[in-house]
Amino acid sequence: MTGLTPDLPVNKPTEQWWEMAVDGASGPRGYGGGIVFTTPEGFKIYHTIVFNFKLTNNEAEYEALAGGLRLAQALKISRVSIKSDSSLIVGQVTGNMEAREGRMAQYKDLVLAL
Repeated sequence: MTGLTPDLPVNKPTEQWWEMAVDGASGPRGYGGGIVFTTPEGFKIYHTIVFNFKLTNNEAEYEALAGGLRLAQALKISRVSIKSDSSLIVGQVTGNMEAREGRMAQYKDLVLAL
């Protein structure tokens, strides 16, 4: 019966974007990171990380970003928009700033590999 009915368009679900906000913290009370995912429907998923080793604020921010990307992979999130309040991290990851210090370059490479 081919040719008797027109081909109907196939409705494929469009992949929607999630949002991931990350923040790292370093101070006298400890080291940690926070990750907040917002689903396309507006639901929020909160995740915190406690680091048991010393980090600078920028290193904590990179650790939170790497942890968030790993979590996104585990949740099978394929499209994510990332937000960070660290202009240094954003600049290095987007290529607008050079990662000069060795550890920052390693963190940048790690995040880009994820």
